[in-house]
Amino acid sequence: MTNQNFKRPRLLFSGGALVVGYALGLIGTLWDYQQHLAGLHDETPHITFHVGTLLVLAVLVGLTPLWPRRSGYLASYTLMSVGVAIGFGSLFWLEGLMMQHVTMADPRMMEGQLGMLVGALVFLVLIARTLWVLAWSNRGLAAAAVGILIVLGGYAFDLVWHQMQLGGEMEEMGGQMNMLVMPPHQLILAGWAVGLIASSVVLLQAGMVRDQNWGAA
Repeated sequence: MTNQNFKRPRLLFSGGALVVGYALGLIGTLWDYQQHLAGLHDETPHITFHVGTLLVLAVLVGLTPLWPRRSGYLASYTLMSVGVAIGFGSLFWLEGLMMQHVTMADPRMMEGQLGMLVGALVFLVLIARTLWVLAWSNRGLAAAAVGILIVLGGYAFDLVWHQMQLGGEMEEMGGQMNMLVMPPHQLILAGWAVGLIASSVVLLQAGMVRDQNWGAA
């Protein structure tokens, strides 16, 4: 495994933060699936995996700025903020519409889902670049980045999936659903698991190896 360009303290911090983020994502997702299976609709699981998503994105974007200066970090986080504004802004709008019992066929719902898809694509581009950079500098972190890439792909797939399904309103109408039978949700769950395992390996290896064995920052 290549460990260039990152000192041990930075790997310990980044690995630890990624473990927390991926753990939140996995816990929130499983919790959400259990809620849907029971026919319940609690926003707490959503908040949990959204926080996990943002934490993982923030760590990975911070590890690979667009260029190695302060302005590069600013530009990277500005792009991430654009994705957050579009994606999560659309999400909150959709949730507001669902509280008004607006159907999935309503044009406003479709516009909101399109906004979420655009936000997910912004994140996908950022993380795809991060994965490329880390593949040449730290394969452990690159493997951890694969996890959130799978999760984001699953989110995008889920938006398209619901538009393709004739029974797409079932979830919003309060019916009991087994989310694990849906391919997008299987993909999302797999992404959280891959990321948690990979980031745990990064953290464990950073804890076992001395500073002099790592490349300079």
